[in-house]
Amino acid sequence: MGAKKWPSCNVFQAGSDRHRVWRFDLKGRRYVARGTETFPAGQPLPTGQTGGGWQSLVQPKLNVAWLPASQVFLRVVQLPQCSPEELAPMVELQLEKLSPLPTNQMVWKVDSLGDGEAGLQTVLVTMAELDAVEKFLGTLEAARLFVNRLDVPAVDQLLALKPESDGAWILPGLTGVPHKALVAWWFGGRLRSLGLIELPAEGNRGAALRDQLLQMAWAGEIEGWLGSAPRWHLVVGLEGQEPWLTVLNEGLQGQIEVVAATEPGELALSCANRAAQSGARVRGLLPEAYATRYRQQATDRLWMRGLGALLVLYLAGLLAYFAVLGVENWRLGSVQKEVRQLGPAYTNALELKATFDVLNDLQELKYAALDCWKLTSELVPSGVQLDGLNFSDGAKLTLSGTAPEDAVSDLIDFSAALRNVKVEGKPLFRPEEGEQLSYKKSPRGPEVSWNFTLVLKRSEVR
Repeated sequence: MGAKKWPSCNVFQAGSDRHRVWRFDLKGRRYVARGTETFPAGQPLPTGQTGGGWQSLVQPKLNVAWLPASQVFLRVVQLPQCSPEELAPMVELQLEKLSPLPTNQMVWKVDSLGDGEAGLQTVLVTMAELDAVEKFLGTLEAARLFVNRLDVPAVDQLLALKPESDGAWILPGLTGVPHKALVAWWFGGRLRSLGLIELPAEGNRGAALRDQLLQMAWAGEIEGWLGSAPRWHLVVGLEGQEPWLTVLNEGLQGQIEVVAATEPGELALSCANRAAQSGARVRGLLPEAYATRYRQQATDRLWMRGLGALLVLYLAGLLAYFAVLGVENWRLGSVQKEVRQLGPAYTNALELKATFDVLNDLQELKYAALDCWKLTSELVPSGVQLDGLNFSDGAKLTLSGTAPEDAVSDLIDFSAALRNVKVEGKPLFRPEEGEQLSYKKSPRGPEVSWNFTLVLKRSEVR
């Protein structure tokens, strides 16, 4: 299975009084250092720094914690070359022989240190007691750190040595115990064995260390990988190495060479790159139950934060709604108050407008009546008698009278002329409306009675 892409990585080292975190960002296929931070031991780490927020969905962080060296056991075995997926099952077959603890009371991981001769590969097996791991994870949880992987810096320190000759490398500090040191034996270009030596508190300490180292060398001769006298190396710069150089020089009579240890930041960088390339085996020494629980807790935290964010948005929307509603109610009240204040004035204005319309209508009717009288008097034919000129409904003009029987054609012309008359270029009447000319013979003599009705053409009929 291919390695998962982790845009950033945090490597955490727990201390007695302060915790240290190295931060790395992915550039290309490898990590580069971004910075180092320290935190008091009793202070939780910021959630945003450890990848516990929503940004972890798009930019997941790989959190690696270093298990204290005093709580791990290291073994070296030579196994046939195989794929990374087959390596762990192959080691599991030999686990009871390698482990100092029952297999159900421990966690373990494997790291391949490279291929050797005759189709073999060197494998470093790291084991830890389950109870100690769970106690350490409780410390991390108190610091609000939920890791993806548990590891130890010893693997990266061994990889960083890269010896060019056969010999034994003594590494104080990797055990986590000041008076103990890890001894790595390289022969034939491969790491052959790992052992522990203990610095005596009293007596001839140099001779005691020499005897311990020679016993390991004899074991290598018996196993067949030690074919010559070893060259001794002390890796300095590690914690607790100060008294070792003097005692080893006494016991080995100055035959020891000094090698600089790798800086913790470089070890953290190597650990981050190694963890990122682990693929499905990224959890290292982290128990599967904890890895599953951490993933579930991370999912639950995201859901709860999402629901909390939705609740906050909902409450904010309610507050905004009620705020807008309050403003609109205030504006409505202001408008209603203004309407109440303007009500009397508006009523008076309507009354004045109605009075004005009535007076203006009377004025128009007065002038219209005068125009009708004037035009009628001008257009009425001679011999035709006008007996009545009446307005009705403010728009109808009714004319009636008598005329000789031989003046009927004049009456017709008079009616047509008056119906189409114009005042100042505008028709005074509606030609298509009103009653047409009607006449009948009068019983009083040789004359006819006539009448017709015209409708004034006004802009409005009131």
